[in-house]
Amino acid sequence: NNDTAQINPKSTNQRISGAFEVGRGEIPGGCRARPSRFTSIGAVGSYQIGYGISKNFEAGGQFGGGIGQFIKESRERNIIGNLTSLGYLKIGGSMRNFNFAMKLASGSGIFYSPSDIRPLPTGYADLMLGFGNPEELTLYLGLENLIPRLGANLHFEKFSLFAQISGGPGESFFLKLGAGYKF
Repeated sequence: NNDTAQINPKSTNQRISGAFEVGRGEIPGGCRARPSRFTSIGAVGSYQIGYGISKNFEAGGQFGGGIGQFIKESRERNIIGNLTSLGYLKIGGSMRNFNFAMKLASGSGIFYSPSDIRPLPTGYADLMLGFGNPEELTLYLGLENLIPRLGANLHFEKFSLFAQISGGPGESFFLKLGAGYKF
């Protein structure tokens, strides 16, 4: 979510971003199988285009993908990837130098691994708080595919830097660092 809580009415919002992600997680075991741990390293990128319908509503789409290496406990390594397409709605408001928004996104894509190609339902919901006018710092808290996440975006005139941490069931933990550009 390389975005701001600020909604600019009657204007187009276009952003591209790229990030590096590392993480450790756990794949649940079956009835008699024990869970197995994994490490992942990868890169992701996205393009977002949205339109500020009014001062409180923005609608748009996000398109992206990623590629990475998935390393199991057994040292087995696999290349994995995905392509996704999501529609989003951002509902929010502002007071002086403070912006707030709820961003809801839902979509689908394709997941690839050497042993599998399958549909990939995806989505997220983020509560966003922004500071400054124009917004210089955005903090967000939300769920992505039911996994909790917390992030911060530092915005400059056209560029932004962002960091996100997320964690899931078991001892899963992921860190994403990236940069973006606003058109």
